[in-house]
Amino acid sequence: MRPLSQYFIVGGALTNIHNSTGSSEKVCVPRDGRIVGCVMNVHTVIDAETTFSISINTVDSGVDFVLPNGTADESGVSMLMRDAGGLGVSSVSVKAGDSIELVSNQQQFAATNVDYTWILERDSVSSISEFYVRPQQLSALHTP
Repeated sequence: MRPLSQYFIVGGALTNIHNSTGSSEKVCVPRDGRIVGCVMNVHTVIDAETTFSISINTVDSGVDFVLPNGTADESGVSMLMRDAGGLGVSSVSVKAGDSIELVSNQQQFAATNVDYTWILERDSVSSISEFYVRPQQLSALHTP
């Protein structure tokens, strides 16, 4: 079970990760916190360990997500994070308003497209009221 402090942002699709010089769609982070993961669905068997740089405001963060060699076609995977030295990393800090994107490092040999979702964690949750809408708030939104 995930903690209430975690949330998801759909990143979308990344095409041709084998030769793409571009990057994914940029998405905006709504709140200070940390990138703690990324889940990906691949549309071809992964034939080489493939890394994706995490870019924040168009600057490489120095941390990559790793898509393992041998990942099956049409399967989902929660990717590991590591730094340039190959050491595991648990998170990357972001601020509200930062744009984040994935950039393929082009190690995959076969033509492959992927869909992915970011997993982020808020720096703090001040109260349960951040997740709870009171009935009077709903009625204020409804105008007959």
